[in-house]
Amino acid sequence: MKVDNERMPNSDMDSDWKDVIEDFTEDFFRFYLPEIHQGIDFAQGVKFLDRELNEILSDSDNVRREADRLLEVRLNNGQAEWILIHIEVQGCRDKSFAQRMYVYNYRIFDKHRRKVVSIALLIDSNRSFRPARFQTELFGCEIRFTFPVIKLMDFDRPGIEDNDSPFAIITRVQLAKLKSEKDPDKRYSFRMDLTKELYNRNYRKEQVVRLYRFIDYVLKLPKPKALQFKKEMELFEEARTMPIFQVQRE
Repeated sequence: MKVDNERMPNSDMDSDWKDVIEDFTEDFFRFYLPEIHQGIDFAQGVKFLDRELNEILSDSDNVRREADRLLEVRLNNGQAEWILIHIEVQGCRDKSFAQRMYVYNYRIFDKHRRKVVSIALLIDSNRSFRPARFQTELFGCEIRFTFPVIKLMDFDRPGIEDNDSPFAIITRVQLAKLKSEKDPDKRYSFRMDLTKELYNRNYRKEQVVRLYRFIDYVLKLPKPKALQFKKEMELFEEARTMPIFQVQRE
């Protein structure tokens, strides 16, 4: 039953996406961008440049962009070449998005003088919002900037439930949020099913905890529903060997 006058609490998009990209970095590329994944030598490690990104973007606009990540990785091509990857998380339609991607890409390049790959992660509900290019031209002077785009709604298709990647779960959680914005009962059902599903996956204990935190951040429930969820999960976990809620309280 839909309840239009009962608004769902907002999740902290900045925090939740920032954390899962760092927690499951290689899985992020393997799931969303397999060609880029093949080109990166993850055995050499990944360095997150949060401070450097904050300095570069500090005066760019008035929007908090803590979900965005800047990674330093080594290529898997036999050459000792490090590149920077900028991941921009966007949750709503923005006419200036492609231009901002270009500006950020250039600022990062200007500071570090390294190749920069800018990637857009679009987690909004507008299927037609797919900015992938910024272009401007005047008097023979032309700028053409294109970048890879991950549109989460494109992953709303049969078969994703059978994928064991952590980002299959993460994607389904974000899609569940979009499908239950004004429906607490539907969101409760999504959250319960996805949480219980964590037990049936071949994840390590720490992975389950991190994925549950993402579910908790994104699929916020009104207080009465949250209390109901807690009680039902505590009963469910009594027969389990890896109780998530007990881990969360430690």
